[in-house]
Amino acid sequence: MTIFYTIIFIILSLILFCLIVFVCLSLMGLARTQVPFIPVRGRVVKDIVDSLDLKSDSILYDLGSGDGRVLFFANKKYGITCVGIESAILPFLISRIKSFFYPKVAILNKDFFKQDISPATHVFVYLYPKIMDKLLPKFEKELKKGTILVSCDFQFSHKYPLKVIEIPNSGKKLCRKLYIYQF
Repeated sequence: MTIFYTIIFIILSLILFCLIVFVCLSLMGLARTQVPFIPVRGRVVKDIVDSLDLKSDSILYDLGSGDGRVLFFANKKYGITCVGIESAILPFLISRIKSFFYPKVAILNKDFFKQDISPATHVFVYLYPKIMDKLLPKFEKELKKGTILVSCDFQFSHKYPLKVIEIPNSGKKLCRKLYIYQF
């Protein structure tokens, strides 16, 4: 019986260790990015990708791409080039592993404030308003005329969207509206 309890103790210890590592990595990512990892629900990803109005030659950038679900869905649907920029280590690792199965999806462990985004024809963000406003000068400087930007739930303080899309059945808290901008 003691071997059984020893095995159970070891398994529970490993689970606890993994949970502690997960929490620590998540907190480190939050401290560095000022934005928590909040994945959009699977049923909303299609609405997000549809709102981007992608074409076969589009280049989609996702700033704070998390686990990359928007990028992977867009790549699968349109076969387009996608670039995710994620500085938090845990979501970066998750999306980087998944990207091995999607040759046209690149996941970068970079700071999106410092990363060149000028090749983008389309941009998706799910960032807090404070971060959005800090990024606005970068967008105005680097994005080509006509680039479409879609923001989930949060808008710029000093730029008006072309269109606002209410997402049906999105739930009560996450990704209820999409703000569409053109630069």
